[in-house]
Amino acid sequence: MVLLAPFGWLALLLAPQQELPSGNVFRDQWETLEFQGKRIGSRHQEYHNFPKEEADLPKGCRKIRETLTLEMNRFGQPIKLKQVREDLEDASGNLLAANMEQSQNNKITLQLKASRGDRGWILLNQTSGAQKIQNPSMIPLGMAALEEKILSGQPGPWNHYEPMVHSFVQVQPRTKGDPSQIEVHFKGPNGETLPMAATLLNLGNRNRIQVREFDMPGLGRITARPTDQAEALKPAKNALDVGNLGLIPLNKSLPKVPTPSRVVYRLHAPEELDLAKLLSSDERQEVRLLPDGFVELTALKGQPPTRRIAPPPPREYMLVSRMVDHTDNIIRSMAQASGAFNDDSWTAAKRLERYVKSTLIADASAPISSAAEAARSKHGDCRHAAILLCALCRAAALPARTATGLVYIERSKPGVGRAPYLGFHMWTEVYIDGQWIGLDGTLGKGGITPGHIKVGDQSWYQEDSMAPLIPIQKLIGMVQADILKVD
Repeated sequence: MVLLAPFGWLALLLAPQQELPSGNVFRDQWETLEFQGKRIGSRHQEYHNFPKEEADLPKGCRKIRETLTLEMNRFGQPIKLKQVREDLEDASGNLLAANMEQSQNNKITLQLKASRGDRGWILLNQTSGAQKIQNPSMIPLGMAALEEKILSGQPGPWNHYEPMVHSFVQVQPRTKGDPSQIEVHFKGPNGETLPMAATLLNLGNRNRIQVREFDMPGLGRITARPTDQAEALKPAKNALDVGNLGLIPLNKSLPKVPTPSRVVYRLHAPEELDLAKLLSSDERQEVRLLPDGFVELTALKGQPPTRRIAPPPPREYMLVSRMVDHTDNIIRSMAQASGAFNDDSWTAAKRLERYVKSTLIADASAPISSAAEAARSKHGDCRHAAILLCALCRAAALPARTATGLVYIERSKPGVGRAPYLGFHMWTEVYIDGQWIGLDGTLGKGGITPGHIKVGDQSWYQEDSMAPLIPIQKLIGMVQADILKVD
C-alpha cells in the first residue's frame, strides 16, 4: 500500500519494472483519485500469490503491485503520469524486495530498487547507478502487511521502505478520539522528522477504508475512494491544469521600470505550516513573525558579490550527484562554449546564466531530469534551468546549488487582463567571495529580483529522489500574500 504518494512536483512517473516474479492474481482493488472534487486518476492494487513448486520463493509469500496513474495539464500542456511499485513479502508480511519506476508521457524518469544483501539492505538508484546500504532498526514490512496492521488497530511503530525519500522510514498510526479516523505519520530511519505530511484514513464497516487522504507534492490534498475498475478508469471530462494551482494572488502589481530594489510582503498560512520557520532568512531576505500570526518578509534585489575573506563552502557544492552531473562531457562542453573560463568568477557566472537562458527552450511538460539530460534535450522549465546552471557553474569551478521558492509573475485573468501572482520557482545560487549570489537561468538578467522569495536550497549531493523539493511544495494552495511596500 502507498500511504503517501511518491510524486515530486508532479514530474515523476512509474512504469512497470519486471524484476520481481509474477504469481497468480488472487485479488485486486481500485480507487479513484480526486483533487478538489475533480477526478485526476486512479490507483490499482494487484495481489499475487505463488504456487508451491516455486522453490526459489518462501512458502506463503505474496507480491503486491500498485499502479498510480494521473492525467492533467501543466500550463496547457498535457502530462501523463504513471507509477508502478512492487513489494515482495513473506508469509509474515516482512519485506523481501521492492522496486519502483516512474515515467512521464511514457518516458521512464526514475528506477529504484531495494534488496537484501550481506551487509544490510541495498538501496539502488538504477537510473544513476548510485547505491547505499541501510540497516533498519526494525524488520521492514511490505505495503500490504503494513496496511493490514494499521487497519487492525495495532499501535506500531513499524518500518517500511518509502520510495519518495528512497529510504526506510518509521510509520506510526494515531487516532484522535474517533477510532474510525486514523492519522498515519512518518519519521526517518532514526526517528528524525521528515517533510512528509500525515495520511488520513476514514474507516467504514469492518474497518475497511472508505476515504484515503494524502498530500501529493506539487498538487495538494488528494482524496482516494474505493470503486470498481470501470469507474476508476473513466476519463476525466476536463483535464486539471496543475500549473495554475500553485499561483498565489497578490493585491498589487510590481513596476517593471525601474526594477524595485526592495519589496515588503505580508504572508499568512495555517498555523501548522509554521511559515516563519519554513521561509529562508539570509543577507537578501528577512523574515519576521508578526503578533497577529502573519509573517512580514522583506526581499531585496540581488547584488553583485563584494570582496571579503571567507572560508570555502562545504565540498558537497562541488561534488557530482544524480541531478547535478557536471562531469558529463556535454556539461563540460557547454561550459567551455559559453566562454566562462575566460572571465573572473562573477562575470563567468553571469555569462553562464545568459547561456542557459539562450539555450533552453521553455517546455512545461518536460520530465524533470538531470543537468546532462536537460542539456541534451534543450527543453525544460525553471527546474531544468536551475539544475543545468548549477552544473555549468560547478563545471567552471564555481561552487553552486539550487534554490526553491516563489517568484512574482503576471498571468492573464478573465475580465481583468494581466493579474499579479506569486508562483513556484527554482533558480541557482553561486558562491563567490564568501557569499551565495542568486542567478536565474529563465531570466538571464544577471541576478534575481525582490520578486524572488526563497524557501530553501539544495546541493543534491547523495539525493536519489525529489525530496529536496518538498518544503516549497508545502506552500502550494496554503499561502495568502499581499505586497505592503515597494521601494
